[in-house]
Amino acid sequence: MRFQSAQVLAASWPAETSYTLVRCLKAYNKLQALLRQTLDGLSKRVSDEFTHNCDLDIRLVEVSLEVTTKDARIQDLGRQLAELQLARNEGLHREAQLEDQEE
Repeated sequence: MRFQSAQVLAASWPAETSYTLVRCLKAYNKLQALLRQTLDGLSKRVSDEFTHNCDLDIRLVEVSLEVTTKDARIQDLGRQLAELQLARNEGLHREAQLEDQEE
């Protein structure tokens, strides 16, 4: 109903209609500018977050590799310790046997 009477209003009050139209167009342009700024900011933020997440992924892979390397080193040291303990025990056992033979 409003839109049907818009032509009649424009013909009856041309100055007021023009003024209202200009105000609406200015508001629309301002809204468009704000939307553009928001989209630009959002695009930059998404790009920054993506870069940050890629950096975190790379760091995670590096740390995971370090942990794997250190785990392998720990297992190696554990085997070496077990071998040394066996050798020590065998040495103590031989020493005890030699002492028994001397008596």
